[in-house]
Amino acid sequence: LATLDLRQNSSVHARVAAELLAKAGVCADYGALDEDARCDLLLSELAHGRLLYSPFADYSEETRKEYAVLSAAADAKRLYGPDAIRAYIVSNTTSVSDLLEVYLLLKEVGLYAAGDPPRAQVFAEPLFETIGDLREGARTMARYLSLPLIRALLAGERLQEVMIGYSDSNKDGSYLTSTWALHQTSRALVEVVRDAGLRLQLFHGRGGAVGRGGGSSFDALLAQPQGTVNGRIRITEQGEVVANKYADPRLARQSLETLAAGVVLASLRRPAEDKVSDDKIQALDAL
Repeated sequence: LATLDLRQNSSVHARVAAELLAKAGVCADYGALDEDARCDLLLSELAHGRLLYSPFADYSEETRKEYAVLSAAADAKRLYGPDAIRAYIVSNTTSVSDLLEVYLLLKEVGLYAAGDPPRAQVFAEPLFETIGDLREGARTMARYLSLPLIRALLAGERLQEVMIGYSDSNKDGSYLTSTWALHQTSRALVEVVRDAGLRLQLFHGRGGAVGRGGGSSFDALLAQPQGTVNGRIRITEQGEVVANKYADPRLARQSLETLAAGVVLASLRRPAEDKVSDDKIQALDAL
């Protein structure tokens, strides 16, 4: 119950990676590269053990801060074991390079090691938040999971977690568009991850208010598309929801039992019960 996640915005990773690459003399302007060139460069750097960070170089405050956080994460795993931190969530994931940059930074503190096979002690996980990123999420994951490096890293894990955001998608596209985009993206991700020989675990970034995916967790579980629960799910419980559901031991037990029941029922549901007719799909797309 004490496992932590790391989480940072993709734009921060891009700036830090750009500075590390520039100071090391590898790439003078990483930010100017297109997506394919970024991926090629990152994959090249992840194929060997040379580090980019130097204690003798002068870095920006942002880069020093991110390096300190990662160093603390490495220390925590050494002190408290491999399960202390397992996931690095990339907020505002828009591309494959957003995920590869995480491994570049993890390599600097020993949480990623090149080799045959490569090894990672913390795994990058996308957070698709805007409507556009949700709609592109399945294609982004398909490209990411097709990389030989990623297939090798995940060979022992057999599980890919993907976080989907309710709050920002609501702000971006409104309630109906957000709900439908989350639904369709979840369905598409199941197929992509299954085709890669992995199991999908969705991480639902829900909040307390309806505009942040709030409401009955039990009903929300039963409303998930067929195959997206499959015995596993993660849900954020935050803010006033924590006090409302878990401040009293009896309420906490009831809340956990309700979640467990919802997961079981959603997992055992027959495919025929989840069929959405084409006319309903077209209507929701239009709306």
